[in-house]
Amino acid sequence: MKNFGALKARARKNAVAAEYLDGLTGIISNQIFKERLQQKLTQKQLGELAGVTQKTISRIEAGDQGVKIGTYEKVLSALRVSASATFYFEEETEETEETEETEEKLFATIY
Repeated sequence: MKNFGALKARARKNAVAAEYLDGLTGIISNQIFKERLQQKLTQKQLGELAGVTQKTISRIEAGDQGVKIGTYEKVLSALRVSASATFYFEEETEETEETEETEEKLFATIY
């Protein structure tokens, strides 16, 4: 998560990006992204479980503000995460090496 975290840190220097990243949509999107990676699911696999397309999962993880609440509910249900659980955050601590490696691979494919 080092690279992804560094990217987010750079983005926070921009006021508009910082507001988004710290806003509700950004928080939920980030939680869904992290949970998907923890469960070792691709966007396509999560989409199939939730009954939505891979593109929809991509939009959610990107923080698209046009995604309907019902769609978030489907995705959270597919991840077996309650909506209320997305609002309980522990301070970020050292992540597992496996999660870090997965995020670094993802980052490498994106950029």
